[in-house]
Amino acid sequence: MKESANILIVDDNSLNRKIASMVLGAGGYSNIMEMSNPADAFGWIENNQPDLILIDVSIQSTDGLKLLEGLCKRYDKDNIAIIVLTSVGDIEIRRKAFELGARDFVIRPFDTYELTARVDTVLRLKMDHDKIRHENRILTDKVAQRNEQLKLSNLGLIKGLGRAAELKDNDTGQHVMRVGLYSSILADGVGLSQEQVNYILQAAPMHDIGKIGVPDGILLKPAKLTDEEFKIVQKHCQIGAEIFLVNDISYIANSHPLKTLEHIYRQDSDLLRTAGIIALTHHEKWDGTGYPIGLKGEEIPIEGRITALADVYDALNTKRPYKDKYPLERCFEIIKELSGTHFDPRIVDEFCNFIEILFQIQKIYSDSPSLHSVF
Repeated sequence: MKESANILIVDDNSLNRKIASMVLGAGGYSNIMEMSNPADAFGWIENNQPDLILIDVSIQSTDGLKLLEGLCKRYDKDNIAIIVLTSVGDIEIRRKAFELGARDFVIRPFDTYELTARVDTVLRLKMDHDKIRHENRILTDKVAQRNEQLKLSNLGLIKGLGRAAELKDNDTGQHVMRVGLYSSILADGVGLSQEQVNYILQAAPMHDIGKIGVPDGILLKPAKLTDEEFKIVQKHCQIGAEIFLVNDISYIANSHPLKTLEHIYRQDSDLLRTAGIIALTHHEKWDGTGYPIGLKGEEIPIEGRITALADVYDALNTKRPYKDKYPLERCFEIIKELSGTHFDPRIVDEFCNFIEILFQIQKIYSDSPSLHSVF
C-alpha cells in the first residue's frame, strides 16, 4: 500500500511541507508531491487523482478550506481521502473541515507517530473502499450482461410463440406483424417512453397467442359463431396471458382473470409482463362491455387499449373466414364511430394522426407472400 500510494501535501509553509514529507517518507511512503498554493492544486488533483491529500487549514488563511470545499463538491466524499493539518487552537476550523468532508486531522507541530498512523488508517480505509467499489462495478456489469441475456432469451421466446400463432391462424397472414407496428406507432404517439414502445412492438404480435388453445373448427369457422362457440373463443385471452406467467409457481391455472392480471404485473421481465397484459386485455372495451374482465376506461392497461385498436383496425381491413375486408375509408369511419365506447378517445385521435403511415405499413406487410420481418 505505502509503495503505491500517491500523496499530495498542500501547505503554504515550506517548513511544514518538508517536515510532513520527511515523516511520511520515513514511514515508508515514497510517492509524495508538495504544493504551496491551494489555488493551483485543484487542477493538478484533477489530472493526477492522488490517493490522499493533506491540506493546511488555519484561521489566518481560508485558501485551504476553499480547496477542501471545492474538492468535496467535485467528488463524492467516499471517493476522496483528505486529512487537514491544523494548529492547536483551530477547533472551529477543524469542525468546519469535517462538515465539508475531511476524513481526519493532524495538529501541528507534528507528532511523527500520530501523523504516520493517521495517514495509514485513512489510506487503508480509502483503498478498502476503492476495492469494494471496483468489485461492485464488476458485479454490476455482470448483472447487466445477465439481464441482457435474459432479455434476448425472452425475445427469442416471444418470436417463437409468434410463429406458432401464425401457424395456428394462418388466414391472417402478416396480421400479427402489422398489429405490432401499428401498436408501436400509437404507443409513441400517446407519449409512452421509447422502452415501452419497443416492448409493445415486440409483444403486441402475441396478442392472440391464446388461440392455440381454441379448436380449429371454431377458430376457422366460415360462419357466425354460436353463443357457446364464442365463449370458447373468449378463453384465448386467459390462455394467452397464462403462457407468459413464467415460473410463477403460486399461480393456479384458469384463475379469475383479475387474479391473472395481478400475477402478470409481478413478472420480472418487462417484455413478458407487457405480452401478458396485452394478451389478457386486448378485448377489453373503453365502456366496460369487453372481456374477459369487463374493465372500463383507464382501468384497462394502456398496452391493452392500444393493441385493441390496432387489432380491430387490421381485422376490419383483412379478409377472414367469416367476412370480407372492408374498404379502407369504411375502416376509418368505424374506428372513429367506436371512439368512447370500444376505444380510448385519445388513442383514436392519435390513430387519425397516423392514418397515412398505417396505410403504408399495410401495403408493405400485405398478406401476400413476403420476406419482410421486423421481429
